[in-house]
Amino acid sequence: METQRVIPVKESEVRKGVFEIIEVPESEVDTILTWGRLGRKEKIKTVGQKVSYLRDILICSMDNQDYVLGYDFENYIKTVEDVFAANESRFSDYVNAQLAENLIRERVPMIKRISIDEKTNTRDEDIKEFLTDNFKKTKGKKICISTSHGATWFSLEAVHESRENESIKTAVIVFDNHVDIYGDGVFDFMVTKGNVFRLLGNDGVIERATFIGGLGELGMINRGNEKAKQEGKTVEYKQIPIGYLKPEKVTDRLKLLRELDKTIKQYKLDGITNVVFSVDMDVLNAGKIGYTGFEYNPMETLSHISLLHLPLDKDPSELTQREVNYIAREAVSQIWFEDLNYYHPKGLALGDVGISLDAIPEYCKKYGLNFGVKLTGGGIYFGDVVEMSGLDYKGRTATASVALLKRIERIVQGQ
Repeated sequence: METQRVIPVKESEVRKGVFEIIEVPESEVDTILTWGRLGRKEKIKTVGQKVSYLRDILICSMDNQDYVLGYDFENYIKTVEDVFAANESRFSDYVNAQLAENLIRERVPMIKRISIDEKTNTRDEDIKEFLTDNFKKTKGKKICISTSHGATWFSLEAVHESRENESIKTAVIVFDNHVDIYGDGVFDFMVTKGNVFRLLGNDGVIERATFIGGLGELGMINRGNEKAKQEGKTVEYKQIPIGYLKPEKVTDRLKLLRELDKTIKQYKLDGITNVVFSVDMDVLNAGKIGYTGFEYNPMETLSHISLLHLPLDKDPSELTQREVNYIAREAVSQIWFEDLNYYHPKGLALGDVGISLDAIPEYCKKYGLNFGVKLTGGGIYFGDVVEMSGLDYKGRTATASVALLKRIERIVQGQ
C-alpha cells in the first residue's frame, strides 16, 4: 500500500516529538455519496436562471387565480430567492473555485496520505489496517484529517486496537453542526459520516461523546442514549447546542469554557481516563464568512436547485396547473428543504473552536485526565479535523483549516 512520505523535520522538532498529520480517505459509502454531490457542482451554473424562473412562477401565481402554488412551494421559492440574493455576489467566484482539499494539501505538504485501491472490495478494512499499523509501529504526536467525518471511525477504531493501556475509557469532544449518531437506513451498519459516533459507541471504542456548537437535537440525543441503554451499551451522548452558546450574534465564550470545564469534570466522575477531539469544519458560520469547502453551506443549498427539471423554454405564464404541481412536488420533496437549517448553520467562529481546543488539555490536567491516547508504537493520538471538501470560495475554508491545524500543532507539542 503506497503512501506519501512526510517531509523531513528539524532536529528541534524531533526532540519535541514529530507532529504527524495523516489524511484518511472516505469510507466506501461516503465516497459514493460524495460523487453524487460533486456531480451537482457541474450544473450549478444554471442556478441563476432557475431561480429567476421560479420567481416568475411566483409572480404569475399572483395574477392568475388558476395557479395554486400551495404554501410549501411558495415558501420554497421565497427561500431560494433569499439564499440566492444573499450569496449572488459570491457566485461567480464559487463556480470557479478550487477544491478545499487540494488547497490544504498544497499548503500543508507534511500531510501523509493513505493510498487505497478504489477497486478493492476491502476498502474500509484497508484504511483501518493502515492506521492500526501506523499507530502500532511509529512514534509521533498524531492527528488525522479527512474530507468526511466517517473517517473518524477508522481513526478511533485503530486507536482502540493500538492503545498502550487496554483499561482506558475514552471520551471525544466533537465540534459539529450535527450530532452524528443517526441511523442511515440501508447503510445503518456501514460507516458513514452520519452514524460514526453511534457505531463507535456500539463498539465500545468511546464511552462518552459531547457535541458542541450544532443545531439543537435533544430528541436525537435522548433517543441515542435510550437505544444504547436498551442494548446494554455504556456509551452516553450529550449536546451543547449553538442556540445556548450563541443566543445573539456572538458566541458567549465564558459560557462555552464553563461548559467545557463542567463536561470534563463530569468525565472524571464517570470514570473516563482519556479525552480526544474531533472538529467538523461545518460547525463554522458558513454564511457570514463565506465558507463553502464543506457540505452544509448556502452554496450547497443553491446547488440543489440545479437539479430541478424546469421547462426553461416555456413562458411561466403558459404553464398548466399540472406542470406547476409537478415542479412543486419535485421542489418540496428535496430533503434539504425539510432540514434547511442544516445548510445554514448559525455557527461558531474559528476562534471559538480555537480557544476550546486550548482549554481542553488544561481542564484535563485540572481534573486528572489524559489529553490524547498513548499508543503501543510510542506515539500519541489527539484527534481529527474533518469535512474539508468541495469548491472553496476564495480558499476561505482552506485558510481556516490550515490556521486550525497550526494551532493544534502548538497545542499538542506542548503536551
